[in-house]
Amino acid sequence: LVDAGHPYMANRLLAHVRKFFNWCKERHWLTETPTEAIKRPAREQARNRVLDKDEIKRFCAACDEIGWPFGPCFTLLLVTGQRRDEVACMKWTHINIDDAVWTLPRQETKADRQHDVPLSPLALSILEVLPRNGDFVFTTTGRSPISGFSKAKARLDQLSKVGSWRLHDLRRTAASGMAEIGIA
Repeated sequence: LVDAGHPYMANRLLAHVRKFFNWCKERHWLTETPTEAIKRPAREQARNRVLDKDEIKRFCAACDEIGWPFGPCFTLLLVTGQRRDEVACMKWTHINIDDAVWTLPRQETKADRQHDVPLSPLALSILEVLPRNGDFVFTTTGRSPISGFSKAKARLDQLSKVGSWRLHDLRRTAASGMAEIGIA
């Protein structure tokens, strides 16, 4: 994985394999784990990329051009500051338009606890115009959430001309923008 250009994925794979072998050792199926002496294959750098105001404008224009379903999904990533999979798996039944809140059940969050996300007027305006063709807000089948983010992100990069960024950077951008205007 490192040789293929995926050093962080190599670290994650090692962590999962190590956990599996430790589990086997706890059950006395192994006396030693083959991963004990293996060091993480890559040193990780903390990311701090935040899109600037011009990049945000170009990002939003590109999202409008991409359209349904990825354009509004990517825009909601920025507007809510939530994780990619949480937004992609958003269900209509979890949204309360009247109270302007989106409730993520504990089993659908990384922290394994219920999370109430306040929805701004901008987030509500995005949601109000979306088609309702199933349980999921962002679906092409009506039965499952959207997938295929890499192709959509590549198209977004091409249209926006915003470089060296990841979808998770939208979360940091949202948090930084909120802090700037005094929102905790």
